[in-house]
Amino acid sequence: MKKGKALKKGMVLMKPVKKKGAGNPQPKLRKSFPEVDQDALDDALDSHIRQIGVQEALNLLDYRHLQPQQAEIPRAMFKLHPLLKALVQVSPSAEIRHRNLKHSLTVVVHKFGAELLNKYWQVEAALLPGRAADSILVLLKHWRRVTASPASWERFGTKLDTAQFQVLTGLCKKTGRKVGGSPGKRKLKKEVSDVTMASDGFPAMLATSSASDAEDGSDGEASEASAAPSNSLLGSPPPVTKAVWREKAGKPVKKRPAGKGSKEKEGAKKKPAAGKKPAAEVKKKPGDTGLGPDTPIAQETLSIGGGKNQSYIQHMPFGPNTIKKLVVSVSLAQAAKLKVSHKQLVEELLPACKQAGATKGSVLAARLKLFQKYEKA
Repeated sequence: MKKGKALKKGMVLMKPVKKKGAGNPQPKLRKSFPEVDQDALDDALDSHIRQIGVQEALNLLDYRHLQPQQAEIPRAMFKLHPLLKALVQVSPSAEIRHRNLKHSLTVVVHKFGAELLNKYWQVEAALLPGRAADSILVLLKHWRRVTASPASWERFGTKLDTAQFQVLTGLCKKTGRKVGGSPGKRKLKKEVSDVTMASDGFPAMLATSSASDAEDGSDGEASEASAAPSNSLLGSPPPVTKAVWREKAGKPVKKRPAGKGSKEKEGAKKKPAAGKKPAAEVKKKPGDTGLGPDTPIAQETLSIGGGKNQSYIQHMPFGPNTIKKLVVSVSLAQAAKLKVSHKQLVEELLPACKQAGATKGSVLAARLKLFQKYEKA
């Protein structure tokens, strides 16, 4: 027993050895958002809802189901700038706690009704303010992200129109943040060109100095030959097309012969459609179109036609089995002002077409009388 007690007294407890590099020795502590004036936040949301309207005030568009780690949506942020404006007036840094937002949303739901949120989130009524607060916090986080630096703000502006970007820039400047101007614009610097101009007004890029040739020990003839073609681009020959080149080379362009398929297509075009007479067999009087008001009606060829939108009477003024021409028609819009339908009105016009010496003008006059007769009071 004494020996066991001695062993217990001689035991040494081993401490765990911490490896170097394991974990972050200086972790960055997360700072909590500052407190905001709850009454001011309630009033800001109330004013925003009264200004925009109950139906669209809290319609967060794409931000209804967006996560904080996802990329921002510039177009949606622009459309939601009235809501952002109301929130940054309370907190210029856009740092609002979840419980403050939830409390304000609960107040406005009690004031304006659950239809303010329930058509955007299909959850229980008690959970609606929390869901809306989650989405608004994502919107505020993305706003803080794009306004964190001038570089991020310029990248954000390249995805918007100029007018939209200017509106959001004005809102950002009201919060006291320093942001850049218009996105993606580079400044041009004036530089003097070293290219000299020749006497003809063109740049003297191809001209070579004879002095440099003399220093190199070249002959006088070589220097004259190199300096002579100063305007070699102007004296260059025109471009040669393929057809001209083949003609000069003795190989004229040959036209492809018509194949078997093309002949069949031409034959199909010339063949008249089934059930239709060729144009040569259609009898038509020269100078008479059958459309004038004095055209006599061919009573033996009268026919009634039409559908849901209109009804009409036709005839063949050039004889049987020729082209049909319109005599009179009544549309659905015209019949809407009458006590009868367009089909009934056309049937009453048929006896006027069968009178002796009836013309298109007389039938139109009879239609006008029927319009006056059946006009709705």
